This record gives sequence, C-alpha cells and structure tokens, in this order.
Amino acid sequence: MVNFSDDLSQLISDTANLTCYDDVLTLDSNTESNVLVQTLSLVGKLIATRTINPQATNSILMRAWNIHSGMATISLTPNTFRFGFTKEPDLRRAMDSGPWSIMGCHLVLKIWPPHMVLEEIDFSTSPFWVQIHGLPPDQQTHCNALKIGAMFDGVITVDPSSSDICVWSNFLRIKVQINVLMPLKTGFLLKRNARPDVWIHFKYERLSDFCYHCGRICHCVKACPHDPPPQISLPTNRKGSKVFGPWLRADAISFPRKSLINKACTPEDGMNMRNSASSLQVARES
Repeated sequence: MVNFSDDLSQLISDTANLTCYDDVLTLDSNTESNVLVQTLSLVGKLIATRTINPQATNSILMRAWNIHSGMATISLTPNTFRFGFTKEPDLRRAMDSGPWSIMGCHLVLKIWPPHMVLEEIDFSTSPFWVQIHGLPPDQQTHCNALKIGAMFDGVITVDPSSSDICVWSNFLRIKVQINVLMPLKTGFLLKRNARPDVWIHFKYERLSDFCYHCGRICHCVKACPHDPPPQISLPTNRKGSKVFGPWLRADAISFPRKSLINKACTPEDGMNMRNSASSLQVARES
C-alpha cells in the first residue's frame, strides 16, 4: 500500500531544495580598481553589542590615525565601515599601528580582497602585541617567542629588542593574530625539571573593553551570555583566583634600548654577558 504521507513529505523536501536562476552573468574585473582597493581602502568592523555612530567613528579615527590628507568613511552595515584614503602611507599607518578601539569597542581592520563580497571577509581575527611576563632569563629567546606565539592564531613578528640579551628586557613581546570571538589567552604553565612549575602570564597592549567573566572582547560583564571558564589548579606564583581582570592590560612599554647599550650587540657580547652571569652565580654559591 502506498504511503501518501511519506510521498508528500519527500515531494515538499525536493521542492524546497530546488533553486531557479533565470539570470546568470559573468562580469569583467577592473584591474585598476583592484589596485586602488588594496592600496587606498580598508574595511573595518567594530566588535560591539551596540551600534556606533559612523560620524563619531570617522572623527575619532581621523585623529587617531593622524590623517591630514582626507579620509572617507562609508557605513556598509551597522558597525561595519569602508575607509577610503588618499595616500597609501595613511593606510599603512592605520594597519601597522593598531590595535584600535572606538568608545571601548575593538576595531578589526582588513584589506578588502577585491574578489570577495563583504559577507565573505573574515573579521574573527585581529593583530595584537602581547607581552610575555615571568620567563626565566635563559628562556627569553626568539625561538621560544615563536613557540609561545603558536598558541595564538598566527605569529606576525617578534620584537627583537625584547629577546636581545644585550637589552635585558623583563618580558618577551610578540605580535600575533588572536581570535576576537574567543576568550583571551591569559598565559601558560611552564614545565621545569629541577624546580616547581611556574605560571607565565600574558599582557595585551592597547586592549579594548573586555568581559571579566568570560574573557571575550565583544562585550562587558553586564551583557555576558557565556559561562565562566573552568577553574584549574595553578602554581603559587599565579596571583589571585580570577582568570580575567585588568591585569591583562599592558602598561606603556619602555625598553632601555639606548640607556644600556650604545652599539649593536654581537654574539660575542651576548656570550660574554652569559659567562659573566654564570661566574657571578658560582661566586655567590661558593
């Protein structure tokens, strides 16, 4: 016996999956326009739970980016903008000197790939300078900076002065891509053989408003829809019981580049410093 109910359901399902395109076109690409899009245009999205005024956005960014030759800001969708520049150095300064925030909301900036529509652009990642505090001096190296950077969504660069034995900075500094839709990474547990494990903590430069409850930068505590992160057992050098808080914000950096050294450091200089430090340690222990 034929089951008309099943046949009808199948017919409805098949009909729903049918798509009719009466008009299909292949359009030409403008090479000159593509160059202008990539050299004089940026697209940005504010990570916010409220709509930010486009005029206020333009005014704030004109001052922050030190634009003197003019910039056009076009609102594409709420909190998504296209920025048009008249000079490429202005665009490069905006891209390279971030991250930026407007009224506490983080701005994700991207170069618009000319073959993509707006909905295809990935606004989930953004570059940040991250400071890595608490490392033993002998592990404050460029190689280790890259290993730590692998915890994020991509390493852009390592500040060479922060991993230079001749400068003696008290933290490593790396520029990485972070996923702005996920909780901020707060640090990691450093495994040591002869000594207790220690907590190495991160600080983010120019960090916008973020939620102290879940660690995301897209909202604050009052509007948080997420559960807090699971509690983990941490070593005694990990201060406080809360995971997220104002301690994730980095202070203004001040590397003693010129005050400590007035010449380029050579590998021999670094080795001499290490040997001197080792001799001093032996003298103290004897």
